[in-house]
Amino acid sequence: MSRKWKRSLQLACGIMLCVRNAATAPTDDFLLERHRAGKIVIGMKEADIYNIYPREITKKVDLQLEGMPTPAIQVFLTKGQTTPSLVIRLDGPRPGVSGIEVRDARFKTSDGIGVGSSLGQLRKRKKKLFITDGEGAIVAVADDLGMSFFLLPDRQTETAYYAARRRYVGRDNPSIPDATKITAISVHWSPERSTVPQK
Repeated sequence: MSRKWKRSLQLACGIMLCVRNAATAPTDDFLLERHRAGKIVIGMKEADIYNIYPREITKKVDLQLEGMPTPAIQVFLTKGQTTPSLVIRLDGPRPGVSGIEVRDARFKTSDGIGVGSSLGQLRKRKKKLFITDGEGAIVAVADDLGMSFFLLPDRQTETAYYAARRRYVGRDNPSIPDATKITAISVHWSPERSTVPQK
């Protein structure tokens, strides 16, 4: 193959990759960023949520986490769905949105990570991860994003994680395999460190 044809082929492949990435990139309505899930932003007033999502597709609930009042708004984006797309927490020290739990696979980061992605995909894109646990969940935390990624390990992996976790405090834990799926994503209010308390 001549150098000219090789350069043409590389250019064509580059264009196709750009087109594919543009086609799969999340729109603003479903983009996950630091302090943001779609158009819901940490610190937003409760009343402003209803300017984005009408009350007809929302439900005000008390999550009662650890037996404490935990007011939240569930958002159901698809008619007839029983699992909310978003759970918007209102229990922070300041009025308004204190956290956003994402359960809908349409919400993704700019590099394509969302519910249903694997831990391996997250590891490739975010080198500075640490894995921790709390409130009955094992999560991978990306501080630069201000997000925690809830994981669903099998029983054997979960046992291996708890056996090794003291050796990997504040670091990634290799006992959780790359194939482990992300089941939910939490966008945090805390601007400094988005951790789940250790048990």
